Amino acid sequence: MQRALRRVAGIPEGLLKKLTDAKIATVDELLSHAEPTLATLLDLSVTDLEALFNAVFADIAPLPTNALQELQKRSTGRTGVVALDALLGGGLTAGAITEVVGPPGSGKSQFCLTTAVVGALLVGTGVVYIDTEGSFSPVRLLEIARARATPGQDLTALAQNCTLIRVNSAIELKNQLATLESMVFSKNVTLVIIDSIAAVARRDFGASLVERQSFLLEVASTLKSVAERCNLAVLVSNHVSARGGSHSVAVPLDPSGRLGRAALPPRPSEEIPALGDLLPALGTAWTHAVNTRLLLTGAGDAPRELQILKSPVVSAVSLRVVITRAGVEAVADQ
Repeated sequence: MQRALRRVAGIPEGLLKKLTDAKIATVDELLSHAEPTLATLLDLSVTDLEALFNAVFADIAPLPTNALQELQKRSTGRTGVVALDALLGGGLTAGAITEVVGPPGSGKSQFCLTTAVVGALLVGTGVVYIDTEGSFSPVRLLEIARARATPGQDLTALAQNCTLIRVNSAIELKNQLATLESMVFSKNVTLVIIDSIAAVARRDFGASLVERQSFLLEVASTLKSVAERCNLAVLVSNHVSARGGSHSVAVPLDPSGRLGRAALPPRPSEEIPALGDLLPALGTAWTHAVNTRLLLTGAGDAPRELQILKSPVVSAVSLRVVITRAGVEAVADQ
């Protein structure tokens, strides 16, 4: 099997270096050596060698589990919107992709920044924040952190735990995701945020639907694979498009922050379900890759609407939220 050992969960970085130095990079190359040879070559004890093989076998041939075991190992990452986390059974589900979609100015990046602060500062675990639009604001991140921190809490943990990666193209995003797993182990990452997934897809592929869908499926496969093996949550933001449009566009909003019906093209006969006048960008292939979908609408100082459109744990429901110094908060949470 040509699976890279660096992508196998549970192998310590020091041992990976020994394997690399010994020119053993894949599962096939590892299994082609006899155990006594490996023990000598890698200078490993019998216990360490057994732990190495257990990690490899658990990755390439996992044993069946039952529903109770799956429930017990399920973890979540909080968004900071208390009412939403309660509805989702604790927050963003590890091993899955959660998407927040909405029109321009609805607060998607604010939602991502709030979730990053909660993970990096309040929970104290690693967060990888991938910025594809240049919209990441360290000033705003710090403002949210100050508003949510307990009195006297050291905010340096935020800087230490939040890793920012800026990408400008689809190939850059793919390259960063290829190294994501090693970063997860070295920085104790439990949350990966991409703001936004639509930006690079639209910028690099435009109307080339076949290439775009191929790219999105590869990204989704990588994210889900790493999320499942490393028990981390993935949050991505996405744009909206007008019905019948092939890619995301900035659509005029009415004063309430909703998409203006007059701005829409006629609805196609083969309709994609349930978003009223709004349609998430990137098409049906990406829709099926998303496990939980949130829709954020509204603008300005008025309360906005945050809807759970798709979730394995709760039926469709909506909350009223506002954007404050502390980021995105449910009206009921204030």
